[in-house]
Amino acid sequence: MGIELKCPYCGSIYRIGQDTIIATMDEAIRGTSIHPSMVDPNRPDLITYIRSDPERTKILNQKALDIMKAIQASLKKGQSRSWYCHKCLNEKNPCPYPKL
Repeated sequence: MGIELKCPYCGSIYRIGQDTIIATMDEAIRGTSIHPSMVDPNRPDLITYIRSDPERTKILNQKALDIMKAIQASLKKGQSRSWYCHKCLNEKNPCPYPKL
């Protein structure tokens, strides 16, 4: 079972591990020539629905769960992490991740 995140602005419900992918800055720069020190570490993660074929969706759901485990580990270490909804794109007022 996945983790549910609900956008407080538009009400969209994202189910990590079922229908949602998390786009973090770490993932965005992986495989590029951008050095991590050039990226704002406080930038919120983008949460969006997966729109893909069933096989690719299965892979993306697992990836989202893996990313969420990494986010939870960073939260336990005291790092501040937040997210914003792809539907309303309210990046200026991000939401905190729930403590699990």
